[in-house]
Amino acid sequence: MPFVGLVLLRLQSHYLSLSPHWGLPVRYQVNEDDASNAGNELSRRKQQGLRQLKGQNLLGGVVTLKILILGAAGQIARMLRNELINKTDHSIVLYARNGHKRLSINDENREVILDGDFKDKDKLIDAMKDVDLVYINDMGDDKSTKTIIDTMHDAGVRRVIAASVLGIYDEVPGAFGKWNKSMIGGSPRMQSQIDSAYLLENCNLDYTLLRLTWLYNENGNTKYMITQKGEPFIGAQVTRQAVTQIIMDIIEEKSDKYLQTSLGVSEPDTDWAKPSFY
Repeated sequence: MPFVGLVLLRLQSHYLSLSPHWGLPVRYQVNEDDASNAGNELSRRKQQGLRQLKGQNLLGGVVTLKILILGAAGQIARMLRNELINKTDHSIVLYARNGHKRLSINDENREVILDGDFKDKDKLIDAMKDVDLVYINDMGDDKSTKTIIDTMHDAGVRRVIAASVLGIYDEVPGAFGKWNKSMIGGSPRMQSQIDSAYLLENCNLDYTLLRLTWLYNENGNTKYMITQKGEPFIGAQVTRQAVTQIIMDIIEEKSDKYLQTSLGVSEPDTDWAKPSFY
C-alpha cells in the first residue's frame, strides 16, 4: 500500500501512525472505513495549519503521547506522574538529578527514569528522543531554561508546559502584591524566573507558561482559576493538586487555547492580603 502524505496505513493491525510538526509519531487506533479517508483529512488539516493536529484524535481513536517531565522528583511532578499513569495511556520519561535514587518505576511498560541535570545538553537530547511534550517543573535558573529550549529546538520537540511564579510582570496588585514582593520580589531566584519567562515567550516554541501563586497541599482540592497575561493577578494560594489538574487539562486539551499563553493560576475565592498558611 502506498504512502499518502505522512500517513502510513497498517490495516492488518488497524493502526495509523502520524508525524505532526510538533513532535514525533503518535499512534491512533482506527478502523478500515476511517482509513480510506485518512490521507485527504490529513492534507486538509495541513492546509489549515498543522497546529490542528496537536493532541487531536483525528480518526476517532485514542491518542498516546510521550511526555518528558523535567524535575520529576518535585512534588507537583510526582503528582502529575501519578495522574498520567492512572488516567491516561501516555508514556513518561522521568528526568531528575539522581533520579534512580529518588524515584522508582510504577509501570515498566510506560515509564523510564533518567539521571541528569537541566544544563546537561547531551543527556537532555537523549531524554527528548521521540518526545511529544515537555513539562518543566522549575524555571528558577535561566541558564538551565536556555539549555532546555535550545535542546528542544535541536530535538525537534515543540510543545512545552513550564511552571513559574506570580509577580514576574509586576502584575500582583494591592496588599497581596506588596506582601509577595516583600517575600520574593528582590531575590536572585525571582530575577531568574523573570529571565526564564522572557526566554520561553520568545523561543518560537508552542509554550504554556504557568505563573503559580503560593502553594500548599490538600487532597481532593483541585479547584483553580486562571488570569491571563495583562490582567491583575488574583488569588493568594492554590493547592499543588489543583496545579496538577490544570497541567492535565492542558495536556488533554484538543484546541489551541493554551498555546503561546502565560496563565496566572490560583484558587477561587482567595483574594486575600496573604496566604492562609502565613
